[in-house]
Amino acid sequence: MKKILLLILWVFNIYIAKAQQIAVTETGEEVILYDDGTWKYQDEEFLEELEIEMNPKIFQKSESSTFLLKSSKLNIGIWLNPKVWSFKRQGINDDAEFEFQMKSGDLYGMLISEKIEIPLETLKTIAIDNARIVSPDLKLVKEEKFDSLLFHRVIKNFMIQGGDPDSKRAKAGDTLGNGDLGYTVPAEFMPNKYFHHKGALAAARDDVPSKASSAIQFYIVQGKIFHPDSTAMIAKAEKRRGFPMTDTQKQVYAKIGGTPHLDGNYTVFGQVIKGLAIVDKIASSATDKYDRPKEDVRILKMRIIRRKKFLGLF
Repeated sequence: MKKILLLILWVFNIYIAKAQQIAVTETGEEVILYDDGTWKYQDEEFLEELEIEMNPKIFQKSESSTFLLKSSKLNIGIWLNPKVWSFKRQGINDDAEFEFQMKSGDLYGMLISEKIEIPLETLKTIAIDNARIVSPDLKLVKEEKFDSLLFHRVIKNFMIQGGDPDSKRAKAGDTLGNGDLGYTVPAEFMPNKYFHHKGALAAARDDVPSKASSAIQFYIVQGKIFHPDSTAMIAKAEKRRGFPMTDTQKQVYAKIGGTPHLDGNYTVFGQVIKGLAIVDKIASSATDKYDRPKEDVRILKMRIIRRKKFLGLF
């Protein structure tokens, strides 16, 4: 038996409190987030010492797992059931050597076969930073801020944009796009990992030098195909974004399309996992001279759905 101290980090709902931020976990515990990146629980009694029983059994491969997938980087492999799981080599995520998808469900996984060491402090920082970035969006969804808003700016082969609070009761002909919540969200660019392929979900913004994101306006990329033999087209996109595309990005942009010139300029924070045909349909809407659809396209409801994540094959 081993005694370890478990620290469970939940998705935080954040609100501003002068020089510090207070995060409230979904189970009600309050966490203080300081400006220097440190944090602590308001109620230290939340930390518990728990005992985890070790599994004494020796691992045995399932008889149904008949396919051995070997890493080309390390001397490791993974057995899987080909009737249940499909896989592909490195996809959108550059860190994964293989990506897995359950054929009859929404479980998925990745095989990351690189030897790395990440200090605990770094893990803590990643968790807190993600909480700060994601929490405002989750909070807005829970408060139903997006419900009944319009897709007020639609440009075919580019993107569809929504989230303007002024659009909820907008009349025909009203100019939209300037509504917001009175604050911005700091920009976060990881263009080699999160980029503007078709279906990418990103934060809209105005032309401030900091490139800070709108607190509520967003867009979904439709984009266009960038054929690998169209070197002039690719060179133009790379010039506009200021740095070259990775080989993976070129493959993705050639296969499903996107808007690569936006990479590194707008914060990408999600992607459409089902319903790209609806994005195409909205993008084909007839629009006025301000790119507003002539017939309102409204967000009826936006809700948070927690997906199961597949973290390993055993």
